[in-house]
Formats: sequence, structure tokens, C-alpha cells
Amino acid sequence: MAMAAAAVEVEEGRTGIPSLLRLSAVGEEAIASNVAQLIGWTPLIEMKNIAKKEGIQARLVGKMEAYQPLFSVKDRTALGMVEDAEEKGLITPGVTTLIEPTGGNLGTGLVLVAIQRGYRFIAVMPAGYSLDKQMLLRFLGAEVILTDPAGGFKGMMDKVEELTKVMPNYHCFNQSINPANPDAHFKWTGPEIWKDTAGKVDIFVTAAGTGGTLSGVGRYLKMKNPSINIVCVEPSESAVISGSSIKHGFPQQTEIASEGRGPNLQACILPHLKSSSPSSVPPTAWALPVRKSSGSRRESRRWEHGGSDGRADRRLAPLLPTSAPALSSLAVLGWSGGCPNSFSIPTEEPRKESSSSFWRNRRGGSPGFHKIQGTGPGFIPENLDRSIIDEVVTVSSEESITMARRLAKEEGLLVGISSGANVSACIKIAAREENKGKMIVTMLPSGGERYMNSDLFADVREECANMTF
Repeated sequence: MAMAAAAVEVEEGRTGIPSLLRLSAVGEEAIASNVAQLIGWTPLIEMKNIAKKEGIQARLVGKMEAYQPLFSVKDRTALGMVEDAEEKGLITPGVTTLIEPTGGNLGTGLVLVAIQRGYRFIAVMPAGYSLDKQMLLRFLGAEVILTDPAGGFKGMMDKVEELTKVMPNYHCFNQSINPANPDAHFKWTGPEIWKDTAGKVDIFVTAAGTGGTLSGVGRYLKMKNPSINIVCVEPSESAVISGSSIKHGFPQQTEIASEGRGPNLQACILPHLKSSSPSSVPPTAWALPVRKSSGSRRESRRWEHGGSDGRADRRLAPLLPTSAPALSSLAVLGWSGGCPNSFSIPTEEPRKESSSSFWRNRRGGSPGFHKIQGTGPGFIPENLDRSIIDEVVTVSSEESITMARRLAKEEGLLVGISSGANVSACIKIAAREENKGKMIVTMLPSGGERYMNSDLFADVREECANMTF
């Protein structure tokens, strides 16, 4: 009965504008008490002009997250993570400083919530990533600390760690591993899509950044209808997810990437790891939770989500016999070229050295530079639930920018580059014969105004700069 009640609560959890409309419908004041109360429901729109010009007979439907108070789907993530941290007693208004590595959109969402609840907020972001977002954060009162863009996400995390060593009463949400991120979309975004399509959605498509939207919405839709296809979009220039055996967690081809030494590890499955057939890799080859050592600090980590250098799809394979008891942790002691080369495991037995190995997906892509902001971080985030992904589609930066411009001129939709990526992927999927007549829903994650200093507006920016009277 409790589970049924919870399910009803999720179904009816339409926050934002609908909550005000319900008050208006019964004759009560429909006035939001603060801007954070408006975070929630956004409308769906069918992109008929694009579909017609592409000759597509599927229905292309976009969820317009620019309707959020600060024009981005990340408003949902920000509210969800702050509420979760408050409920757990991890943060206190007026006491805790919130700090987060962000490309900008989550930062604006967090500063919105911070303003309403009385927190100091610091955003750590790469220099030159988006001047528009940097200006917006400062305009809203956030503190902004820039990092070398060459350092990528790791550079931002290193700066956060540096700051937190000298800063009392801080909290970093770490959206890539924080379960409150996908939970917000399971609780809010997924039910909205299901209800507003009357359960008719056949395919859900969205790009993966932290994996929160895709995982949360995907889990909810799969729960409602397991036959719904979940499609992950990533930049072709940084395709770290593509090529993986998504459904079962094994790569399409395996190879021994390196060998190291470790205590009490048995090499009984080494021959299987050298096989090129994923079906021959036994369950004992699956990655265990591990702890990455970094000086005296240890951080919990699941190795299958990427290497220390952000390289694609590397997975640790402890060489254990089938009968071996499950281990709670395995510590990586040494690294070489971004890969682990020595390990240790807690054991009460006398230590016996034997070889250990790890394998990686030969066909997995490598991280690279791209222009689709908010996607393709160059590593596989822990929040990306690959078990619910049916397909990965790659889209180039050029395709994404071109489509975002088309959406403005052909549909009147002023959206960002990642929206262009999502719709480009939808068109590729919709063109297949088997998808004729199906409803394909995608996210339009943010509005286009905050990309005016990016390549999205490059052509008109130059044109307008050279206009004369």
C-alpha cells in the first residue's frame, strides 16, 4: 500500500506552474512565493515544420526547458540536489558555502536556489567556455573561479579540492555522481513526459552530460513501459560511450591493456579476458567497486565509469575465481599512463602475489574537443545508467549548431546547441522505416540567448557588428 501511495505521489508530482493553476482553479491566490517555486513543469511542442522538410513520418516532440525560471533543465537538478542535501542535514542556510564545478547552466540553477534559501555560492568553470554564462552568474551574485580549459573536468575538480582544503563549512554537490541528480528527473521530468504524451511516447532521446536527465527520465519511462527505447546522444568528436556493449556491460571487443601485481588475486579468468567475444567473458570479470588512491585521500569510485585521465570505457577486472567471496573494495595503488598498474585488496589471509589485469573496450572512443556545451564531458559519469540505454547516436558539433539555427528559423524555437544535437539525433532515428508513425520525444535543454557569444550566433554576430545606418 505504501508503494502504491508513493507511485501516486510521483504521478501527481507536477511542480511549477501547474501547482499554481490548481490553486487558481479552486479560487485561491495563484501567486508564487518565490522564483524557485516555479521550477518544474515545461510544455511539449511538436516540431512539424522540421519533420515535413526532412520528409519524416514520425512525430518529433521537444520538451521546452527554456520555460524554467533561469531557462535551463539544470534548474530542476539544482533544486533536487539542494532539497536532498537539506533533508539529509548536509547543508545549512547562512552557514554552508555551496561550491560546484559547472559549465554554467547548473551554476545558474544553483545560484537561483541559493538566493532564495540563503547560501553563498561559488561556481568553478573553465575559462572561455561561455562568456554569456559567466556574465549571468556574476550578475546573479555568484562568485566565479576560472580554470585552465585544457584541464577539462578534472581541472575543475582539482580546483574545487584545492578550495575546500582552506574553506570551512562547504558542500560540493558533484552532479556527476550525486544520485539526487537523476532522482530529480525520475520524480519530475519523467512523469511530466509520460502524462503529457498520454503514455504514447515510443522513443526518448537526449544527450548525456552528467547522465542525470537521461538516467532519471529513462528509468521512469522504462518503469511505465519497458518497450520504450532510450537513446543517448553524444558528440562524435568525443564519443566515449559509443562502441560499448550497453545492455550487458561488456565491450564488443576486449583486450588486455596492462598487467600489474596484486595480493591474493588469481588469474583463472585471464584466458577469457583475452577473447574477442564478449559472451565468453564470465560474470567474474565484471568490475568491482574500487577506491582510487590519491595521496592520503581516497575517493569512492566505480572504475567502469572511466579512467583517471577520462579515457573511454576502461574497466578493472579483478582476476577472481568464480567461488571467490564478493569483495567490498579494491584499492588502486599505482598508475601508469592514466591506467592502474598495481592493486591491493583487504584480506586476513597471508598475501600471495599473482598477476592481475584490466581490460578496456578497443572500440570505445576517446575524449576530444567539441562545441556542444553541457554534453560529452570526456568520461562516462557515474550517474549515467547504461543499463537503460538501448542505443547511442553520435552527432557532430557542426550538425548540432546547424540544427539549432534551423530550429530558430523554421520552428521559432530559440534553443541552445545541445538542443540542436538532440533534434539532429531524432531525425536520424525517425528516418528509419521501423520508426514510421512513432512518437519521438527529446529534451530542448536550454534557451538560446545564453549562447550569443558562442559559435551558434557567429554568423549573425559578425553581420550585426558590420551593419551601418
